Amino acid sequence: MLEPSYQPINLKSQYVWFSKKYPKYCLFFQVGKYYEFYGDRAIHYGPLFNLVVNDCRRFAGKQCGFPRSYINHYHQLAVNLGMDTIIVKENGYYLNRLKKRVVVKQAQNVGQSLVRHLTIYFYFRSAQYAGFLIV
Repeated sequence: MLEPSYQPINLKSQYVWFSKKYPKYCLFFQVGKYYEFYGDRAIHYGPLFNLVVNDCRRFAGKQCGFPRSYINHYHQLAVNLGMDTIIVKENGYYLNRLKKRVVVKQAQNVGQSLVRHLTIYFYFRSAQYAGFLIV
């Protein structure tokens, strides 16, 4: 499980650290009972996932999110859209009572569509050799 090597001072510094560590990933960031996107990611992923984008007091920017019980649904949707994803969950506390957050799941879709296409191609080729008629 990957987490910052220093003790962050607030939630924003944690989010910024994970954002810089995984700049091209869809970052599912747990905050209490929700997973949230902030800033440019909220503006980008909010409409894709049909989430309402609001102003955020914490970051003085934009924010959107969904209840944590829906993480599997949104994660699968992101994977199906071909996105590389990261899930950051809360895991304990630092001495200053800030919640620790660690990467618990990472999915890269590099080459996934190529694998799907090749699988379908070889399936149909083997069906042709077996004598089935494919139109």
